[in-house]
Amino acid sequence: MHPNIPLDKQLKEQGVFIEKSVISIGTFDGVHLGHQALLNTLSAVAKKNNAPSIAIVFKNAPRSIINKDNNVNYLCPLEERVRLIKSYVDHVILIEFNRSIRNLSSTEFLNTLRNHIGATSLVAGENARIGYDQKQIKELVTDHETNCAIEIIPIQIKLYKSTRYSSSNIRSAITKGQFLETKDLLGRYYKLEGQVVRGHERGRLLGFPTANIKPEKKLLIPGTGIFACVAQIDDNSHPATTSIGYNPTFEPAGKLTVESHISDFDGDLYGRKIGLIFVQKLRDEIKFHSEEELIEQMKLDICQSKKIVVSIY
Repeated sequence: MHPNIPLDKQLKEQGVFIEKSVISIGTFDGVHLGHQALLNTLSAVAKKNNAPSIAIVFKNAPRSIINKDNNVNYLCPLEERVRLIKSYVDHVILIEFNRSIRNLSSTEFLNTLRNHIGATSLVAGENARIGYDQKQIKELVTDHETNCAIEIIPIQIKLYKSTRYSSSNIRSAITKGQFLETKDLLGRYYKLEGQVVRGHERGRLLGFPTANIKPEKKLLIPGTGIFACVAQIDDNSHPATTSIGYNPTFEPAGKLTVESHISDFDGDLYGRKIGLIFVQKLRDEIKFHSEEELIEQMKLDICQSKKIVVSIY
């Protein structure tokens, strides 16, 4: 899509014609527990108003345009975001956030949604902001200068151990290897999806074949280390021990790789898509003095990983 297609034209191109609706707006990255609370409220308000519920979903994070941040890493692919959101609402409308939308004031933005999809009510977190004027939702409730006929419904999201349910907090927990906290914020363990590609096949030579995984573009990769995971292959799940790092034992200046030894699996994975669900970090990545030392540690890691996965997941 062209980077500057206006909001009204994007709505028209999707062929959405609704006379009355209750809406919520956001990137909804990860569709975490805070998002789920918001979407549940959206659904309830829509039913009360006898109107369809609509989630306006930005395909790309607004900060990628506002702050020119090209390194935005997402918690799940767009298709997964849409699938999860659809379980809460009647319709999902995908919007490409761009400079044209960025230049809309909060009033212009909301009036466009009112005029094109019949938005009568907006459900949003009380601290959310809209428009280039960055009007806070709770300000819009009493702001009589908006000239906007949309009812503003701010909701307060409960905190988790004084931590706000937010995609940025979840990304921080994942990067630190805090997957239990991630689960408590996200509502599920974090999953990294990607395609199996050919690597150096060192694991096979050491007696522990690994799947070399190329993560989907723009997905968040946890920090380096060794992890207890669940590998999802088609409709089956297997305990897996995953290494994320630079292979310091063999390559002093290596590239970052994601390699997973999948227990109880025998088959060709090249070219196939798999998901890795991160359950627990086992240890940091270290450089071994010999292959024998590495092999002994791999045996311990795989044994520990299987015990953790079986007991927790």
